[in-house]
Amino acid sequence: MSLISQKAGSYEKCIEVAHQKIQDKKLDNYMNVLRSTFLIHYGHSVDVTRYSHMIGKAVGVSQKELEDLVLASLVHDIGKTCIPKVILEKPGRLNDVEFKCIQGHTSITKRILETAGVEEKIVDIAYSHHEKLSGVGYPRGLKGNEIDKLTQIVTVSDIYSALREQRAYKEGKTHEEAISILRSDANGLNQELVNILDNEMQMKQLKRASGF
Repeated sequence: MSLISQKAGSYEKCIEVAHQKIQDKKLDNYMNVLRSTFLIHYGHSVDVTRYSHMIGKAVGVSQKELEDLVLASLVHDIGKTCIPKVILEKPGRLNDVEFKCIQGHTSITKRILETAGVEEKIVDIAYSHHEKLSGVGYPRGLKGNEIDKLTQIVTVSDIYSALREQRAYKEGKTHEEAISILRSDANGLNQELVNILDNEMQMKQLKRASGF
């Protein structure tokens, strides 16, 4: 093992821990299906994991919380493996029945993770990543302090990633456009986390431009 993968708090170390837990809980098959059949959504999960780790580290969560955050982000959409691909990747507006079907992925994810014996904290983050502080999210309509900080991080990361992604039916947003949309939902999203994501991404772009 490389020294960098051993460094506490590093993305590499957290991913290493997450993959080990996925193997221990025998969730490999679901992740392999996500990667082989729903590649776009697997890529989305990986991106959400990177953004969540970035935000979590910036706000100073503990090592255990950082590892929980990375694992929950990586498996947050595992339930989509049970949603028909024709609905999941429909190149157009979903009807009400299709939208309800898509929303069902959170409950499916919860059942998969609970059946595998995944820690309750991880299950709850994955199950709740579509909740909004304003109470208009799903599946439970939680609001405010009913949504813990780690879940709020995954929510911001999830929406940012979805906005940035290019699909057959839509162009991906620029960083500035995506952040603007996140800021427009001031009642639903934790704006402190949005600002941290913005700052971290800008710093990353500056380092890349400078050759660091």
